[in-house]
Amino acid sequence: MERRLRSIGWIVEHDRDHGAGTSTERQVGYLTLFGADAVTMQRRLDSARVGVLGVGAVGSVLAQHLVGSGVRRLWLVDHDRVALNNLNRQFLAGRSDVGGAKTAVAARALRRLAPSLQVHRVDRQIRAAEELDALPANLDLLAIAADTPWDIVSIAWEWARPRGVPICVAAVGLGTGYWGPLLVPGLGHCWGCFERLRQAELTGPDALAEFDQGEATPYSFGPANTVVSALLAHEAVRYLASGECGVLNERRIIRFAENRMSYFSGSHCTCGASQDSVASMASPHTSHTSAPLEDR
Repeated sequence: MERRLRSIGWIVEHDRDHGAGTSTERQVGYLTLFGADAVTMQRRLDSARVGVLGVGAVGSVLAQHLVGSGVRRLWLVDHDRVALNNLNRQFLAGRSDVGGAKTAVAARALRRLAPSLQVHRVDRQIRAAEELDALPANLDLLAIAADTPWDIVSIAWEWARPRGVPICVAAVGLGTGYWGPLLVPGLGHCWGCFERLRQAELTGPDALAEFDQGEATPYSFGPANTVVSALLAHEAVRYLASGECGVLNERRIIRFAENRMSYFSGSHCTCGASQDSVASMASPHTSHTSAPLEDR
């Protein structure tokens, strides 16, 4: 019975002393929710290479959770500077940081959490795929948390897909937010196909909301941003640790006023754009068989 329970993941074991005396020592046991070998998963996090595109309300909180989970190689991409009205939702910054580059402010705060962190700043606005060449081509994940230009996810996917770099996306609007999808080129995922299918299935209020998708709402609420950022971080950390997560080719949507959640699942690429992605790119860890926004 013990062997059977271990085989289906109901019994797991880990070295309780792994990471003792470090900031992640209380995390290893939690990772057993994602797989049987928590120590190996923590080591994957320790060696992960992650890019964060947009260091605003979503990106800064995401970066904080990534570093807290053990990630020690981070690339921050943003052209903007900290403003006073950012401080209700961007908690890596304080009043003394107003006017400073968001990447520099975030880098300083993150190094206070983890002095060994290797954080690289890319101070530019991304308007074309080639501008992301400042990032290493072997990233384990690129998180898109920017809202300009309006097609920033398409631009990032154009850069990431031929390199086999997975991407994940999140954003918060007025009363709503979403996290996902996390797309892996080697699994046959495709941002273009995901979006076409998603928009084709929109009805009623959701379809009307899409009409103004290109315009960023001027309003912002810190708790809403933090909720979405943390949920994205949970899935990103889970993917980096285990190669699996709940938003692989899927989006989760939350409507805060109604306390209601929904989801949308994508399909595999049908446009042919992902045909040159090889299966070996699917994940560094495992094989898979599955299936209007504000300053983020």
